[in-house]
Amino acid sequence: MVSLLGLSLAERTLATCMAAGVRRFIVVLGHQAVVVQAHLEKLAARRGCIVEFVTADHWRLGNGASARAAAGAVGKSSFLLLMTDHVMTPSLITAVLNSPPGDGEICLAVDRDKEGIFDLEDVTRVGLSDGRVTRI
Repeated sequence: MVSLLGLSLAERTLATCMAAGVRRFIVVLGHQAVVVQAHLEKLAARRGCIVEFVTADHWRLGNGASARAAAGAVGKSSFLLLMTDHVMTPSLITAVLNSPPGDGEICLAVDRDKEGIFDLEDVTRVGLSDGRVTRI
C-alpha cells in the first residue's frame, strides 16, 4: 500500500509486469489481507488484468510460506515470483520471460547494488559463481 512516485508499490508491480506482457496475477494475501485484496481488485478492474487471490495462513513465517500458499493456484505452470517491495523494470521481466530456466532450474534476479538496499539485515543473500547462484 506504500506509494512511490504516485503509485502504490502493488500497482507499480502490476504495471511493470503488464508492460512486459503479463496479464494474470496470483496474489498471496497475509498481513492486512482484506485491505490489500480490495486495493488489488480495484487495480485489476482499472488496468484490465486478471488477479486471483490465495491466503497464506502462515505468512508470518516469511516468503517461503507465501510461495507455498500459491502452489495450488500455480500448479505445474511456469511463473514469476515477485514481491511488491522490490522495484524492477519491464526489461528485467521481459529478459526473464524470454530466457526461461530449464527443467529443474529456477532463475533468480540478483541486485548487486548493496548501497541502494533499504534494510541490509532483511535481504536474502546469495552466493554466486560464474553468474550462477550457488547458495541462498
